[in-house]
Amino acid sequence: MFARRLGSPLDSVIEILDASGAAVPRATLRSVAETYTELRDHDSRSRGIRLHNWEDLLPEDLVMLGGEVVKVQILPLGPDEDVKFYERGGLRLGYLGTTPEAHAVNSAAYKVEVHPPGTTFPPNGMPVVTLPWRNDDGGAAYQSDSVLFFDVRGRSGADFVYRLVIRERQEDFRVAIDPEHPNVPRGGVLPVNVTVERLDDFNGPIEVRLEGLPAGFAASTTTIGPNLLSGVIQLAALPGVETPPLESSLTWRAVATARVRGAQIERRSNTPLGAHVLTV
Repeated sequence: MFARRLGSPLDSVIEILDASGAAVPRATLRSVAETYTELRDHDSRSRGIRLHNWEDLLPEDLVMLGGEVVKVQILPLGPDEDVKFYERGGLRLGYLGTTPEAHAVNSAAYKVEVHPPGTTFPPNGMPVVTLPWRNDDGGAAYQSDSVLFFDVRGRSGADFVYRLVIRERQEDFRVAIDPEHPNVPRGGVLPVNVTVERLDDFNGPIEVRLEGLPAGFAASTTTIGPNLLSGVIQLAALPGVETPPLESSLTWRAVATARVRGAQIERRSNTPLGAHVLTV
């Protein structure tokens, strides 16, 4: 749907209905663990949400908050940290066509499994939700325009209007690190979270390293395998190292390499300011 991207004030919603007007089911979500939000109300944009407990969660798990489904990226290291979910362009990502929304403190949160529509389960005291084919907001890449990828399986008619884009598949990827400007304890190690954005369904392994580190710093490497979006690199500082001069600190990057359509390609991390700053 092109509306806001063309300057229209329309805030669209797309929903797939059957011949009787009922919503077509997309998936069945089975809740397998329960917790709730705490500390504060949470808006629809921020990637960090404070949960009462996260013992049942792992990175890449899906969590249902109200009508929103999000994916865990980083778990807290202590009780005073948020669970961080995947985001893009500063906006929390909704999965399975759901749209991020605001959540009041003490709102229920469920770890969910995704099953085919109509799947049934023995009761476990937690919700089972049928998710329809519906989208209100396609996310950062689409502004407020709604987006659905749905196979109509040969159905047609005069009112089945669409815009078709045909181009060669352009598999690619991008890489980012968090924190963007690490502060490493002198003589210690800081885990740096590496995330990749896979484009046009590229799903190959991606090797990531830190390149151009100033003297006195060293780092491990990581490989982000198929179907995964993140990994961790350990960044270490020698006991006597000092914060490098700004001009040398700005030269290092995360460098990701992968084989795409038979060719080895390389992508480097960046920040809105253009470079990463490294301090101790």
